[in-house]
Amino acid sequence: MAVPAAGLAQQERELTPLERYLDGRLRLFAYWRQLAYLFMEFWIGLRALRGNQRRYVKNLTIHQIIFSGIDAVGVVSIIAVVIGGVVLVQMMTFAPGFQSSPFLMGIVSSLLTKEMAPVFTALILVGRSGSAITVELGTMRVKRHHEALAAMGIDIAQYFYVPRVIGLTVAGILLNGYFAIMTFFSWFIISSFQRGIDMQRMMNLFVDSLHASDLFISVLKGGVLGMAVAIICIHQGSNVKKSVTEIPQRTSKAIVTAFISTFIINMVISLVWYMMQ
Repeated sequence: MAVPAAGLAQQERELTPLERYLDGRLRLFAYWRQLAYLFMEFWIGLRALRGNQRRYVKNLTIHQIIFSGIDAVGVVSIIAVVIGGVVLVQMMTFAPGFQSSPFLMGIVSSLLTKEMAPVFTALILVGRSGSAITVELGTMRVKRHHEALAAMGIDIAQYFYVPRVIGLTVAGILLNGYFAIMTFFSWFIISSFQRGIDMQRMMNLFVDSLHASDLFISVLKGGVLGMAVAIICIHQGSNVKKSVTEIPQRTSKAIVTAFISTFIINMVISLVWYMMQ
C-alpha cells in the first residue's frame, strides 16, 4: 500500500553527517548561551538586592555555606587524608626521603595546592551540594512553587540562584584550603613513623615551597569551580518541566556534566596560567 506524499513529508529523515555536525554545534552553542544567561540572571539579581531582601538572601547564603562547606568537613577530611596518604606512600616508594628534598617537595606541594585540592573539592561539591540543588529546583518547578514566588513578587534569581552560587563559591574556596591542610597533616603523621626524617625540616620545606602565585591560583580555581558547579546544576534543575521522573534524569545529567566541566575548567585555567608565566 502506497504511503501518501504528505505522510512521507512528515516522516523524519535521517540527517547527513554534515547536518548532524551542525546540529551538535548549534545545541552546544545554545547550551553555553543558556549558562551565560543564567549567570546574568544571578548577577542582576545580586545587584538588585535592597534592604530586607539583602538580609534575607544573606541568611540563605550563610545556610548554603554551612551545608556545602562546614557540613562537608568530615567527607573532605577522610578523602584528603586517604589521597594524601596514597601520594606519600607512592613518593616514598619511588623517591625515598623526598620530604628532605626542596625540589621534590616543591613539585608535590605545587601539585597538591594547584591541581589536586581544587579538583577533589569540586567533585565533593558536585556529589553533595550540586545534586541537592538540582533536586530542590526540579521539585520546585514540578510543584509550581516558582509560579507562586512570582505571584508574590519574589524573584527566583534572588531567592534561589544568588544564595546557591555564592554559597558554593565560598565553600569551594574554604574547602580547597582545608583539603590541602588535611593532606599535609596526613603526610606529617605518616612521616613521623619513618626513621631519619626531620619533621621540622619537612614542615619548613613545605611552607617555603608555597608561593603566593600557588595560593592565588588555588583560590581562583576553588572559587571558579564552585561557581561553575552551582550554575550547571541550577541550569539542569530549571529545565525540569512537568514530570517528577525528569528530576532523577536531570540530576544524573547535572552530576556528569559538572564532573566533566570540573576537569576541563581546571585544565583551561592551568594552561592559561602556565602560558602567562
